[in-house]
Amino acid sequence: MQDDLNFTAEGWQAHSTMLAAPECIMLYVEGADDKVFWQYLVNDLSSKLPRGVNVLTEILDDAAGCAAIIEKLESGDFPDFAAALDGEYDALLHDREDLKARYPNLVYTNRHSIENYLFCPKSLAEVLCLRNRQHGPSLSDQEKVAAEFAEFQREIADRLKELICCECVARLEKMRHPDRVVEPAIGGEYKSISRFCKPNELLPDKQELAKRTCKLLPAGNSDFISLKERFDALPHPENLLNFHFINDAVLRFVKKHNRSGEQFGTNELCELLFGKCSECREQCADFKVLKDDLARALLFVHYMLINNQPVSEAQPTPGTSDN
Repeated sequence: MQDDLNFTAEGWQAHSTMLAAPECIMLYVEGADDKVFWQYLVNDLSSKLPRGVNVLTEILDDAAGCAAIIEKLESGDFPDFAAALDGEYDALLHDREDLKARYPNLVYTNRHSIENYLFCPKSLAEVLCLRNRQHGPSLSDQEKVAAEFAEFQREIADRLKELICCECVARLEKMRHPDRVVEPAIGGEYKSISRFCKPNELLPDKQELAKRTCKLLPAGNSDFISLKERFDALPHPENLLNFHFINDAVLRFVKKHNRSGEQFGTNELCELLFGKCSECREQCADFKVLKDDLARALLFVHYMLINNQPVSEAQPTPGTSDN
């Protein structure tokens, strides 16, 4: 057949490469909520990408999850995919730098998790005020609620600072001593912010938090001191609140401000906020950085596919050089 079509050897190679390359790039994410979130960003980028993107939460028949995705990255078995994961405490620990350097097809959020983008003050205020519209909410109402929620997030982050730094110390110890059993600071029953709140109060109790911190850490721990200094230097430490804390805090805040009489469940609130955050995606600097990072990762995979090279064989991304 090759002789009948009179293709050159180079032509056959190019033709075979085109046929072998999948129509869509696979983007693996950690879970169902992550899929919705990253799909929004992929849709925002669609006009700039040379091929489609299929956002997936499973690798073959297994749930994806962070550990499974990293395992596949390091195995080199899937050269035709990108991955998007939560950054968690990377702003304090810088523990993802090595992976990010080795895998240009890997993207991390620049906040703890997707919920830190989703529960933004502006979107939350809009949802609440729309539900309370029978009471005549105005733009000033939305601005007031948004400002109050932003301050509420900052106050929670400040009160949880020591606990977050405890969690980071535990992770550092686990990284240094993989075989050692290290008690996580935020885990089990401590995942809920309610654990640290007095009845009918929105904010965690400082004394309860202090007791938990003292139980976890010896006085004068150098890692703890250094992490607290880094935490204080962050422009938006509220972006480090993990999902369990921020979700619980949002539901408490909503309960206080919801005058419509309708109850908000977590899933319903997430669905409403996903629909409201399009303007935030256009205006928020963190969203712009995240979209740029995602675009680079997807274009890198596209570049590898058309050149028929595994992603694990690190090559310069399009538009870069060694000079």
